[in-house]
Amino acid sequence: MNKVSIGKVNAISLYLCWFFLLMLVIGLGAITFDVRNVVVAYLVMSGFCGVFLFGAIHFLFALFVRCPSCNKLLTGQGLSKPVDMPNGDANNWSTVAVKWFTGTVFCIHCGAKVNTNTL
Repeated sequence: MNKVSIGKVNAISLYLCWFFLLMLVIGLGAITFDVRNVVVAYLVMSGFCGVFLFGAIHFLFALFVRCPSCNKLLTGQGLSKPVDMPNGDANNWSTVAVKWFTGTVFCIHCGAKVNTNTL
């Protein structure tokens, strides 16, 4: 697999992880309001499994998507404060994942412009 494909799978797995997290929150919210049936159980179990599965896939593939300039992870922030984008917008790992399919993102560590179609 080339880095472009790995980056796309990384971004898609993060989108799916967020979707299953939403399912989990809805299911746990329904339990909070004393709605307990098979559908809620399905939401909660699917949410837990989906978050775990796609979170693990995102974590694994994030290790292979690196900035060409500084060789640090594009979607792995750690505890350091990210560098702001040149246009003044906030920049963090989720911004990179959301804007991955636009073709260009900015590195959260060095601020370099990264073309996601050629990596």
